[in-house]
Amino acid sequence: MIGTLGVGDPMSDLAPVNVYVAVDDADAHHARAVTAGAEIVRDLNAPR
Repeated sequence: MIGTLGVGDPMSDLAPVNVYVAVDDADAHHARAVTAGAEIVRDLNAPR
């Protein structure tokens, strides 16, 4: 689920979270995002 929580929702007290998304071709997905104007905050090949 992606969206906002209602006021008083106990889930709204949780922090921070991570989201994992799997795509077939990360390089193509990255290129489309850059072309669409996405701000890249960490390079795909950056060490972890």
